[in-house]
Parts: sequence; structure tokens; C-alpha cells
Amino acid sequence: MVSTAADLLKLGEAVYFDDFLTEESKNWLLSIGDNIQNEDPGTVRQGIVTVHHKPYGVLYTSLGDGPGGINSMLAFHPESEILVVAFTNVFGNFDEHDFFMDELVQSVVNRKSSDK
Repeated sequence: MVSTAADLLKLGEAVYFDDFLTEESKNWLLSIGDNIQNEDPGTVRQGIVTVHHKPYGVLYTSLGDGPGGINSMLAFHPESEILVVAFTNVFGNFDEHDFFMDELVQSVVNRKSSDK
């Protein structure tokens, strides 16, 4: 699938905030992360999305990569209701998704928390 950042953001908004999914389907999707906060940080569960327990909370991600080092991430942090879309075309580091989650998303979550 080929997409722009704007398209991916629209999809994320539709899935997590609008009525793209039925309420039952959305509840099921978000239940993938049930009780993950009781597990060690860094634990990953697979489902439609990958759910991570990070120091800043539970994070739902859909990760992608493509030829030439294109990496993408759609991440949802339900506690703060932050939705992040990130793309990179850096090839060879193989840690781009970790950077997106551990640096980019965490800084956005921390900034929103400090604004309260």
C-alpha cells in the first residue's frame, strides 16, 4: 500500500476517534492492550496492531517498511489521546521504529502532560 503521511493520519483518526469501526470492533481493538501495563516495560503483544508497554504508558502501533529504507509508524497513546504519524527514509539503522516510539512519541506525550 502506498500512502502519504496525511492519508495515514486520516486513517488513524477514523479508526481511533471516528466511526470507521463499530463500537464493538473498536473495543476489541483496544482490548488487545488489556493488562499489558502490569507486565514489564518493552513487552510486545501482536494483534491487528502491536501493543507496547512503555515507560510513558501503553502504545498501540502499526509499523511499516518498504524498499530503500522507507519506514512508517502510526501510533496511538490512548491515555493522552495522542495520534502520531512518522515516516523516515533513512536506511541501515534498523532502529527507526524504536526511535519513533522512544524519542518522538515519548516527547509528544511528555509535552502534552506538562501542558496540563
